[in-house]
Amino acid sequence: MEEWAQVKKGKHLPYESTEQVFWHVLHQIHYWPQRTLIEDPYLRGELETCLDCLESKGMYPLPLDCIGIRP
Repeated sequence: MEEWAQVKKGKHLPYESTEQVFWHVLHQIHYWPQRTLIEDPYLRGELETCLDCLESKGMYPLPLDCIGIRP
């Protein structure tokens, strides 16, 4: 989290795919209740795909419906 907080890019610059995925995951984790995050198979699959993408540093395909925005 600390590394992402140090991003100094302006909002007018294009997002890197991993940054977009990161902000999407962070939003989803804050938005959904814990129970939904644990029990919803579709949401879990989406988040697992996003995490695979982040762990592979963008080498894993970017999820199609991943829309992350910088705060």
